[in-house]
Amino acid sequence: MKRWVLLLLLIIFVCIPIVYEHDHAELIQEMAAKEFGYYHVYVFWDNEGAEGSSLPASMLRPFDSEDFRQSLHIARLQVVQLNPQDPNYRYVKVFEMKRTPTYVLLDHQKVLLETSEIEDILHYLYGDATWLRLKREAKPGY
Repeated sequence: MKRWVLLLLLIIFVCIPIVYEHDHAELIQEMAAKEFGYYHVYVFWDNEGAEGSSLPASMLRPFDSEDFRQSLHIARLQVVQLNPQDPNYRYVKVFEMKRTPTYVLLDHQKVLLETSEIEDILHYLYGDATWLRLKREAKPGY
């Protein structure tokens, strides 16, 4: 009997991470850009405690212009409001979001950048990786 219980526990602890990894990979694939050379930007926003229910315009200001987004090859800019009762809340669990807004930049395969500052996306797309590295070193827990 004890062996069966141990075997059952072993199976459970092996299967749970596999299911989580599958969900994570599946979600990333859904979010990723469909074409090589293009990007998708997701803005995750929790409006609880904020005035009004919409995202403040200042949080998207650099991407106001469709022409500007196209010049950076951003095929999609999507705002996702987070609510624990909403199916979108799975994003919080997958990305382990601690605060909002959270900006996520993806190419056709993977997450390239996850940040709480929209300017970081611009720096990344302009190829300013040095600026991002220095910023991370200066801010512990970034």
